[in-house]
Amino acid sequence: MKAPKAEKEKPVKAPKSDHATTSGMDAHKAELAAARGMLERSRPYSDAAMTLSKLEDSLAEHSAEVASLKQRGVRFEEVARRYIERIDGLRCLDSNPSKLAEDLIAGADLMELVDADRHPLEKECYRRLTLPEPEDLNLIKAIDRERAAVMVLQSAIPLQKKKMAAAQRQAMFELSRSLGGARATIARKVLALYKDLNELVAADRSLTEQLQPSELQLLKPKPFPMSVVSPDAFDWLLDCVQSGLIDASELTASGLR
Repeated sequence: MKAPKAEKEKPVKAPKSDHATTSGMDAHKAELAAARGMLERSRPYSDAAMTLSKLEDSLAEHSAEVASLKQRGVRFEEVARRYIERIDGLRCLDSNPSKLAEDLIAGADLMELVDADRHPLEKECYRRLTLPEPEDLNLIKAIDRERAAVMVLQSAIPLQKKKMAAAQRQAMFELSRSLGGARATIARKVLALYKDLNELVAADRSLTEQLQPSELQLLKPKPFPMSVVSPDAFDWLLDCVQSGLIDASELTASGLR
């Protein structure tokens, strides 16, 4: 009697791998990482932000010093005390603070700028001020010097904010451009998914199109909603068109209008 033939083992099919999808996602992540690296290396607005932070810290420091020096002046004789009471309206810089602010942002030392600009005032502003104590005059000069620093900083901070905003806009423009290819691919995949979903919605609704409204109210589940794209998603796709990543005809072809 012949032995039964052994059955050949059927090769086991490996489950479908998500390797292609994973590779695609990895490629996008790599592109994003490269773009962010480029932004980190070249973004001038990070330096501008650091400068702004230093200016704001310096303003707080010099404003506090003005208040401290004024407090020391409460013991002054009447002449000096009256001067300090109206000091905020008096001139403490020879030049426009905005000009000094530009020099400060360019890297000049704040107090060197202030001292150089105040030099002509040292001779004319305090000559007519007669005080019983020489140290009183020195304190008044110190107050005026700190006030001048505050004025320069108050002019520099808004100017630096404008520079930082302009640098940030330019940096983000460059980042948007570098990510354009990857985001265009994503947008087209979104449109393809929407087209497939729209066909499924149409198929579901066709099954119930002969029903009366009262019957539709009792149907469980109700027909799939016509709107499957949120306003925010639609706006994002429109932004992709306006940015030149995809063409308007691609929206129409997918069923979006």
